Amino acid sequence: MAESEPRRELVRFLKALADDSRLKIIGLLSIRAMAVEELAAHLGLESPTVSHHLRALFGVGLVRSYGVAHRRYYELDRERLGGVLSNLTADETLVELAAGTGADVYERKVLATYLDEGYIGVLPLQPRKLRILLHWVASNLTPNHVYGPEELEEVLRPIHSDVKRLRRELLDHHLLRPEGSGFVRILTPLTVPEPTDQIAAT
Repeated sequence: MAESEPRRELVRFLKALADDSRLKIIGLLSIRAMAVEELAAHLGLESPTVSHHLRALFGVGLVRSYGVAHRRYYELDRERLGGVLSNLTADETLVELAAGTGADVYERKVLATYLDEGYIGVLPLQPRKLRILLHWVASNLTPNHVYGPEELEEVLRPIHSDVKRLRRELLDHHLLRPEGSGFVRILTPLTVPEPTDQIAAT
């Protein structure tokens, strides 16, 4: 199946990083801007090899270059690096990574509809949609860890305003179980019947 454009760009970005020498270059450039020859001396590599690595990093916007007299210096684009890595961990981005696989299309649509930067404004009324969202909420909990009531509230509060209802739904759907005075996440596979309702409906 066709690869989504955001995922294609992410693949290019990660491929550019998937090299020990390039990671070292990023580390060196995080200290200060350097010329090819200086980078080569630090890395123990030939200048043409360093230039090859710099072209790969330049191609995904991780480094910038500028000239001083007859030398060209390279510097790290920290904003670009931080932006891509921060975006990668966003829930919407992670869900989108599954686009084009032909699997779990309905689940991805539900999450894209109801999640706003990791926050659920309204819990849907349809059981299948609710079940998908509850499994996503449960994925934010560590299995086998006993959460005290206050600790559980700290985790759930940024996800949905009605923490008591969210906790009750997790318990009712057997994604959470009481354990002493606390709660433990239960690992339960998600099974969702074929949808017949519209995604936009709540």
